[in-house]
Amino acid sequence: MAADNIQKTSMPASVGTIIVSRNATGDFSSIQEAVDNASAGDCIVVQSGIYCESLVLDKTMEIRSETGDSGDVAISARDGLPVVAVSGSAAVRLSGLGLFRTWGNGPWTIVGASARLELDGVCIGWGGYAKAGSIHVRHDAKGRAASSESAGFAP
Repeated sequence: MAADNIQKTSMPASVGTIIVSRNATGDFSSIQEAVDNASAGDCIVVQSGIYCESLVLDKTMEIRSETGDSGDVAISARDGLPVVAVSGSAAVRLSGLGLFRTWGNGPWTIVGASARLELDGVCIGWGGYAKAGSIHVRHDAKGRAASSESAGFAP
């Protein structure tokens, strides 16, 4: 399925923009710190770099790379921790990011029953492997993954 056929999550107009930078030129140097200080509907723009953290997202927002290139921003979680966990009724869009975990067990993402997660132009990888693409998952009334559409993740 072509990437342009993927149905996008309806996101509210951005309330504000928060800049994350590893070199202290942004509002915060950690993505999670930006998330913790964001309001629902904010857009977090992440400048190039490697961010070793596991993100816990509990409000509607967008997190995207400054350049839109998933090779410019890597978010890497430690073994056993998800790279991204979305909870509550949050609707989250991740765009142009690389989600990585080191070798070992653990999920890339955990999405709660009422939450929504959209990955757009995201690279998912571990060790020496990475695959870029987009995915949108919709849940039914009981929180089960009812359907998904993807592009670019097929082997």
